[in-house]
Amino acid sequence: MSFKKKRGFIFNYDLNLVFNNYRQQGKQGRFLLALKQENPPPEEDIAIIIDTINRTLTLMRDGQPDQQFQVAVGKPQTPSPVGTWEVIQKSTNWGTGFGARWLGLNVRWGIYGIHGTNKPASIGSYASHGCIRMHNEKVKQLYPLVSLNTPVYIIGNRSFLHVHS
Repeated sequence: MSFKKKRGFIFNYDLNLVFNNYRQQGKQGRFLLALKQENPPPEEDIAIIIDTINRTLTLMRDGQPDQQFQVAVGKPQTPSPVGTWEVIQKSTNWGTGFGARWLGLNVRWGIYGIHGTNKPASIGSYASHGCIRMHNEKVKQLYPLVSLNTPVYIIGNRSFLHVHS
């Protein structure tokens, strides 16, 4: 497939091309940012790709798919924010309903993140107000692999897009 970026949104994607495009922008060093965390992040380039159509989250390691998880994404009325983002916050037990871990994203127009859930039956569906829901044990597995500034690419259906410039 081809890679096309328009107004910060990604359409017609190839997972390797998305990851390599970020690397070519000279931002690969941000993946290795050393911060005090529970567990230091791995010494590889890490990125997250969330496919809102297939409702999957793919952890990319050195440009290759490493792990994939089923997720819940935003409902058509409250879609997940398609675009290129970064993890700007990491928290444990962020609040009621957000499960065991929170990875906050730098979306300008609201509070969005990747988090656990107290509604595990929603995983695999369009159920949230825009956040990415994961099973609690899966978000606990993902959490130590992700550092601040890790790129997150949310890709999906144009009809679900909130168009912001």
